[in-house]
Amino acid sequence: MFIIDCGKTFYDSAISILLPFLQANKQFAPFIDGVVLTHPHADACFGLDELRQWTMVLQENAAVYCDQQTFSTIAQAFPYLVNKECATGGGDVSDISFRMIEWNKTFEVCGVDVLPLPGTHLAWVKVVEHGIKNETEPFMCLSFHFKGISYISDVSKISEQGLGEMKGTTKVLILDMLKGDSNSYHKSHFTFDQCIQVIETIKPEVTFLVGMSHSTEHDKMTKKLELYENETGHYVRLAFDGLYLQFDDDIVHPFDPSINLHENKM
Repeated sequence: MFIIDCGKTFYDSAISILLPFLQANKQFAPFIDGVVLTHPHADACFGLDELRQWTMVLQENAAVYCDQQTFSTIAQAFPYLVNKECATGGGDVSDISFRMIEWNKTFEVCGVDVLPLPGTHLAWVKVVEHGIKNETEPFMCLSFHFKGISYISDVSKISEQGLGEMKGTTKVLILDMLKGDSNSYHKSHFTFDQCIQVIETIKPEVTFLVGMSHSTEHDKMTKKLELYENETGHYVRLAFDGLYLQFDDDIVHPFDPSINLHENKM
């Protein structure tokens, strides 16, 4: 299996969500064959040190796929993961091999072809109409497209080229939405209205929204999305911890029977 992002809470999530899933589904091996990183923030890559729980017990090495900006941050934050000679103490660290990926260039992980699409994620750089030079360039975060799935976890703007790549090829859309209020705005993440614009442009068969803040009430937002589905036919729901989907060639099957997904929509 491969995972997308390995943030600071990765190990806790692995114990509470991934482990029970693997115990209940013995057909899946517990090995992490690849880790694909979207961007160099703590919520995306500061759990890499915890991969030692795998590389010291279950497997010899873990491959981590990232772009150059993410690799540079990892090298600064975790020099011992890049160069084991920097390790101190007992020296028990994750055994990682870093593999560079390039924007808009397909790469393979676990036998799956993945196309990285750069999207804008403004968190460190504030773009203003008039500003100094280092405030005029957006911070870039990768989204990924593979096997009919478009994964966009942290985004504030998507290029027309990126939207064009996903339109007509996306069956399942995983999309960033920090706030569920209409007419809301955030400088580094999509909010409800932006998500709707992307959904109606890409026209996926199923959309799951991720990254919501605590101000977004699940039940209230679900009713809003159900109303939107009744009006437009677009199936959109909030993702949640422990949401399992099985991806086959022509259909998406939920592992959790409580998820109200209709097969004829997928």
